[in-house]
Amino acid sequence: MRGVIIGTDFVRDTDGAFKAIETNTNIHTAVNCQYYFDVNILDQIISGTQINEINYIYKTTLMVGYAPEIELTPESEKTITNPNVTGSLSGLDMLLQYYCDSKGLTYNSIGVEENSITIPQIEDSDNKLIIRIAYDVTALIDDTYARDNWEFLKLMYDTNPSSIPKTYINDSELGFDSLGNVIRDNGIHPNYCVKKRITPADNHIHPKLYKINTIVELDTLKSELADDEYIQEYILNPTDLLDDKLTHYRSVDFIYGPNLDVLNLWSVQFSNTLDLDNVCDLDDENKIPIWERPKYFYKYNNNEKAPKISGDGSTKVFLPDNSLTLLSNLNENDSVKSIIIPDLPLDESQVDLRKWSGSFTNLINNFEVSSSQLTNLTKREDYVGFFWNIECGDNIKFSDVSHAKILKKELESGSQTNYITRFVQYNLLEPNDTLILFDSQTQSLIEKNIQTITYTYDKVEVYAVDFEEIDLFLTCEENGTRYGLITHNINYDCSQINTPSHVDCALCFDDSRGCHSGPQCCRCHPQGSNYPVCGTQAGECYGPPEDNEGLMCQNAYEMTCEGGAYCNGSKSDIAYKENIVFIGKSDSGINIYQFNYKGENGIYEGVIGNELIGTAFEHALMINPEDGLLLVDYYKIDVQFKKIN
Repeated sequence: MRGVIIGTDFVRDTDGAFKAIETNTNIHTAVNCQYYFDVNILDQIISGTQINEINYIYKTTLMVGYAPEIELTPESEKTITNPNVTGSLSGLDMLLQYYCDSKGLTYNSIGVEENSITIPQIEDSDNKLIIRIAYDVTALIDDTYARDNWEFLKLMYDTNPSSIPKTYINDSELGFDSLGNVIRDNGIHPNYCVKKRITPADNHIHPKLYKINTIVELDTLKSELADDEYIQEYILNPTDLLDDKLTHYRSVDFIYGPNLDVLNLWSVQFSNTLDLDNVCDLDDENKIPIWERPKYFYKYNNNEKAPKISGDGSTKVFLPDNSLTLLSNLNENDSVKSIIIPDLPLDESQVDLRKWSGSFTNLINNFEVSSSQLTNLTKREDYVGFFWNIECGDNIKFSDVSHAKILKKELESGSQTNYITRFVQYNLLEPNDTLILFDSQTQSLIEKNIQTITYTYDKVEVYAVDFEEIDLFLTCEENGTRYGLITHNINYDCSQINTPSHVDCALCFDDSRGCHSGPQCCRCHPQGSNYPVCGTQAGECYGPPEDNEGLMCQNAYEMTCEGGAYCNGSKSDIAYKENIVFIGKSDSGINIYQFNYKGENGIYEGVIGNELIGTAFEHALMINPEDGLLLVDYYKIDVQFKKIN
């Protein structure tokens, strides 16, 4: 017997009625399952049947945003106050294993990639219960009601018109109009939204949220809809708040069997990210601007990742003569003021900045004021996301994106007296943390403790920069001209770092492409290289002749990817690419191309994912939740992704 776990989202109207918004498969559990899921309710399915085996098909990875996160602990309330808190799927896996063990059932756990569009085929029978939480493009619920909002809303409307918000869909087959002639009153807040038919949509743009005042304005909004858009009342209930934030609800249900029986697994309440206040900005079209979205929607961004950026259009940096300029005004070969940190190697290939730390005493006593030359400045697409605003003593303020890396002082782990310095992202800072600032008047380094941290959401013009040979620059305070924050232009692109390490190579083996590495294994290299290589059997891994560690890789040549957004290796859809040139075929017959990614420098070599649809290699494809385009897992095909320059 087959079944799928779905999540249906609701809002509670001012009259207390719950209204369904959408339903989804391929969901995250979103909560700590051991506090929400009573596995004994599965007895309702198992008892009296021949079932003696449970197969659980789940996603192996989770997408985690950079928005402020709140940790869910056993002591916390059973609510989540931030949409970016993501629970562990392994928790559900563990509970199902426990249930099977306690009932004497066989349990099989099958993991698929996060955005895979297909699932492994498991033959159904009377003795099996197949529980799926991963997306399957061939399933009716997934590809119709979860993907197509019109199909879901039409089904709900035909069953009970009051089960969904008042809606307008302009379609000959699925269309209906329940908006009526009375304008919803949400006070100063928006009252109607325009949504996309197909999921996923770009959450930077949709839903569009409006403050409509008259029927004429509503009729105009109807007439201006795109073919794949629809209108709903925006339900705002100021009495249904959690920590001063608007909320929504998710019911997680298991739909199973030929009759599509429904078993509720748990329900959870979420809040939006920003507080509901008494201010609502509107543009000239009475539409809310982007910085208001986290106040009114829990889906305000598409799994926001850290793009490779070093500052925005208003970022000020110090020049060698202590004057200031905008980062965006710099030209190639311009110099900026910088400092030399004595413990920090100048050669980026010799350090992993995520793990680096240095002596605070050595820094204070031996730093040097220097300069660094700009070798590259690239304007990126507008960045949409959160900005962290930190205020130190003496009204010193700094602001940047969540992943910008700045220098911090802290106690060395396990010590009460020895202080170190390390680079840390803005979103990992906490009040009372100590920042190291450069005082441009005294040409010295000083310490300032963080007093408050706030965050805002916006869309800004951003830039990626590279300063050589010193990769540090001084970001000036927001409201002054004296203090600079020591910022690193860390390379957020995919890079190779030769890091000394000993990694268990039990998962390394030769799979006809030279080598393969599992998730816990170093990335071994082909025979004849200067780096460890894999043998033909699992567990065989050979180091360089002068340093053979047997089953251990030493000085493994590891691939690192800081942040992720510009690690383009998996972006395979033709829509991502331009200047595409066919260069040949792989041994299995897959076309290989060279191309550019739109809006970026560099030539890459790889495949066009669209060509794999309907082939034996379709299992390597995934869907990007940010834009609905195709990704590819290169480990599942015989083509290597390469950056040519």
